[in-house]
Amino acid sequence: MAQVFLTRGDLERALALYTESLQYLEQIGDIQGKAASLSGLANLYMRNKDWEKAEQLVQEALALAQRLGDLEQIAFNTGKLGQVAEARGDLETARKRFLLARDLHLQLGQQHIAAQVEEMLASLDDNKTAQNGGEEEALMAVANQMRAALNQARASAARGLLPNAIAHQQAAIHHARRLAEETNAQEAWVQLSVLLYNLAGYHSQAGQHGAAVACLQEVVSLDERTGHPDLESDRAALTQAQAALAQSPADAANEAELTPEQAAQLAAFARQPEQMPPAEQAALRRQLVTQSLLQQAGEIVVNFLRGDLDAAAAAQAAGEIESVAAQVAADEEMGLGRQALADFLRAAAHRLRRPAQPAGPAAWPPVPAAYAEWVAQIEAAAQEP
Repeated sequence: MAQVFLTRGDLERALALYTESLQYLEQIGDIQGKAASLSGLANLYMRNKDWEKAEQLVQEALALAQRLGDLEQIAFNTGKLGQVAEARGDLETARKRFLLARDLHLQLGQQHIAAQVEEMLASLDDNKTAQNGGEEEALMAVANQMRAALNQARASAARGLLPNAIAHQQAAIHHARRLAEETNAQEAWVQLSVLLYNLAGYHSQAGQHGAAVACLQEVVSLDERTGHPDLESDRAALTQAQAALAQSPADAANEAELTPEQAAQLAAFARQPEQMPPAEQAALRRQLVTQSLLQQAGEIVVNFLRGDLDAAAAAQAAGEIESVAAQVAADEEMGLGRQALADFLRAAAHRLRRPAQPAGPAAWPPVPAAYAEWVAQIEAAAQEP
């Protein structure tokens, strides 16, 4: 939930939830979960440009990863420290951290992530040019990187490779956000809004309705900020995405579809949760979160089994799913079923680290009985033309 509020720009609520999660993780001694929450909390401070606090949190997460011997998280947090150093203007330290992160990802066989770190190194050179008086040239380079990522997103979408399209579109948005924040130009904020709108479309096509809603909420916020004439139509698109989210099965482990009354309740919650009784808020929030996690994990595994996701991207996704599973298991608000959901997510992550073939439920580790049918559906969907 903290990640959801961070995406929506509600930093105060995200901070409160991250802080609460850290308290729970401390109590149960979950070191891996604590490292993940510290890294997520660092993202919040990076959004606020509080680089000192962000670096402190990432250093803590890195120390925990080193204690666990988790090379993947060591590489990830080393790269994030490079981003913080770059933002603070310490380009030499940033370069050293990026190079170390790149080499670690290559050592792990994560060529796709190593290539992303190479892009950060290229961006670092652009920043150095800016420090030497070439700010305009540096911004032009960022714009070129944005356009290149956007072209890759469009090409992937045209081929039906939605996971790749989403990844490239997110990279384009990263560059667009930087342009908007550094120039504060009206057209830059409008461009960011357009790219987010398109990303919402990719998420919707992939069945990731929760992610689509989060994107469109930021689009509406940007429209209000810029006074864009598409505000009303974008609000309508947000309402439609919320309805799509509400009408999807809230618990994929249950074969029954939501009744119209339940769908209406979910739609109402998505729009105005504060108007519902606390107990109903909690129950529907669990349904929404469960639905979103199952949809996204299932979509990732299906694309992996179809060969639309390479091994490096699958390994990265597996790490992220395991991090979410740790947070789910520690979140008492997810109710008594949280351990079963966490076990299913861990099983999905395990499946992503195994060869795509041979396929079938037998390729999965044991999953809770409530999710056995869901595993069968994922494997069947991967075989569909």
